[in-house]
Amino acid sequence: MRNALIVVATALITAACADAPSSPPVASQPTAAPIPVAAPALTSSGSVVSPELRKKAAGVGYFPRTRKGVAVFCRKDADIGTRIPTEKCIGEDQVAELVARAVEAKENLRKGEMCSSPTCSN
Repeated sequence: MRNALIVVATALITAACADAPSSPPVASQPTAAPIPVAAPALTSSGSVVSPELRKKAAGVGYFPRTRKGVAVFCRKDADIGTRIPTEKCIGEDQVAELVARAVEAKENLRKGEMCSSPTCSN
């Protein structure tokens, strides 16, 4: 009895596989519309963000975003007392100033100076 069930099941599976087409029919695929290319992000002065500014901003933790057609640089940071990061964005002039201060602080560390403020005595 058990062997008869195995034979019948095998016959049914074989018949089902034989009736099924080997590959599904291919329907003509519609041609895709061209994908619009996004315009490059512009700074507030109307110029395109330079790759070197992007690289320097990434070095201090900022990444470029476009808000209302203007390039800004954002950073995810959690406020004190919370673990939820929020995105804080600044303009390209503020990023340039931040990068300049970071480079100056790095050079002061190399020289062994403890203070980078103009009010410190050298």
